[in-house]
Amino acid sequence: MWHLLVVVGGRVETEPGRPISTQVIGADVLLMNRPAPRTLTAGAEGAVCLRMCKGHFFTVVSECPALLVEMSRLRVFEQPEVVSS
Repeated sequence: MWHLLVVVGGRVETEPGRPISTQVIGADVLLMNRPAPRTLTAGAEGAVCLRMCKGHFFTVVSECPALLVEMSRLRVFEQPEVVSS
């Protein structure tokens, strides 16, 4: 995954019934140039996500560095936890 995903509706899972705990996924992958740790799928009710490619992400962060500061404050650069249902 070389995209930033922002979940705006529904949920995203690593496998059926195992949702991700965060609404922002992939920031650490983009910034640290790491491979994506797992495959993601929409939950049973579906998911609505905003997807931003790596180039656009860096453009936005360059234009608005406060976004990166806020993302750090929200701890989106850590590996998301899988929530037990």
